Amino acid sequence: MEQEQERPDYEQARIDLAARIAAVGFSIESHNVATRPGPAWKGDDRAGHYAFTLRAPASFRNRQGGADPRTLPQAEHKGFYSVGSGILATWAGEHPAPGIARVTGKGWESKLFRAPLYRMGGRLSVAQAEQFPAIRAAYRPDVVDVVASMLSDASSHEPEMSFREWIDADGLEWSHPADAVECFEAIRETARFLRRVLSPSEFDEMRDLAGRL
Repeated sequence: MEQEQERPDYEQARIDLAARIAAVGFSIESHNVATRPGPAWKGDDRAGHYAFTLRAPASFRNRQGGADPRTLPQAEHKGFYSVGSGILATWAGEHPAPGIARVTGKGWESKLFRAPLYRMGGRLSVAQAEQFPAIRAAYRPDVVDVVASMLSDASSHEPEMSFREWIDADGLEWSHPADAVECFEAIRETARFLRRVLSPSEFDEMRDLAGRL
């Protein structure tokens, strides 16, 4: 009998993080937007940008005692999430467009986004480029990816950290000070939300899992 092949570490980390997200009771709604506020998204003019609302039980204390997360008071966090064109193309190759979308010409041909017709990082054909707006409009970010991104952002922010302390710890050079301030405020709000709805041990454990993705 063949021994079951061990999963790559990042796959197991995603499975474990998804389980913890479900246990907490996170839910998400999102929609495609043309651009996102803050520093310009550089290097990928076909990336997808999404405004999202993430909801969770208002605090860890609400979940003690085994209550169903869906019945508890909710807290919510609004933000933006972006994905590169390569991820969108991979998704399109794995998900056929809905029938009505294909009939109305607002869908995409999945086969065009599979090898060898599509190559990561390569130039798009005319047909592929024409179909990208429909892909961006249909795609929705997964709650695991959004929460992992938020945890990664929050890992650079400690409670009561000042803007100057964050700049020194971040180590990045900002050409526009206003962008740095806006980024700091967004990360601070993200960190506060996560620390409000997660216990300290949950926050640390989920942050470590997100770092392995």
